Amino acid sequence: MNKNLLLFLLIMSCISFAEEKPFNDHKKVKKVFLEYIKAVDAKDINKMADYFYYGDSDKTVFHFGDNPPLAIYTKAELMEILSAWKESPRSNFSTTRFDKIDIVPRWDRANAIICTIDAVYSRLNEDGEVINKARTLYHFYRYKNTGVLSFLNKWKPWKIYMVLDLDLES
Repeated sequence: MNKNLLLFLLIMSCISFAEEKPFNDHKKVKKVFLEYIKAVDAKDINKMADYFYYGDSDKTVFHFGDNPPLAIYTKAELMEILSAWKESPRSNFSTTRFDKIDIVPRWDRANAIICTIDAVYSRLNEDGEVINKARTLYHFYRYKNTGVLSFLNKWKPWKIYMVLDLDLES
């Protein structure tokens, strides 16, 4: 009985790996993104940090304007960047209003799914007046779980690995 169950699970696992399925996580990625933006609006840097990937020799990259890119390898580095942002004039807004959100999937690795959110947004003050408009690309990915975890939950959660500010006209 146990051998048959194991054989069945192995065959089903192989079948699911062999099929390339269309990207169907638009809603999940958008939900994670909007939850992250709620943390940004609340200026809750601890919660914001939960949405980023850092560590394990990979890095998170921030590229704001004409400044050189910042590579973040640890949570401590990320918290330092987020703390500086919280104290800067860039965080003097009340809410974020989205004018456009596009989600574009990409498959770059066999065991990862990558997608980009192209967001055009306005930052509003407490009176609901626009104080600035911007466009930012948020790059997300998620890896497959391996081993026994893959039977319980195939994918790890979506994480941001790169943030790029763009000109609004781009």
